[in-house]
Amino acid sequence: MALPTFKQYCTEQGFTAIFPSVRENTNKYPFVTLLKGNEAENIYFSINASEQVSEGTPIKEIFGKLYVAKVENANGEPRVKLTFNKGEGTYLSLSDF
Repeated sequence: MALPTFKQYCTEQGFTAIFPSVRENTNKYPFVTLLKGNEAENIYFSINASEQVSEGTPIKEIFGKLYVAKVENANGEPRVKLTFNKGEGTYLSLSDF
């Protein structure tokens, strides 16, 4: 099953603005900051995707290539991660049979 694009996710969640470049926290984990009204939300890159960006990467260069995955962290807490993977693996849909 294909993942939603970053644009689809932003639209569905009602975000209205985005910081123009990738940022990093003190541990060097890259993220993107989105705004919904006056409320900010940071979305971090997946481990694999974080190897392809760095602080200062312009969002305009990668926006159309990003997808959003919903995952669980080691504590079982739900998280949203940015990825360059569409989510289309090598599995076949059961409806194809």
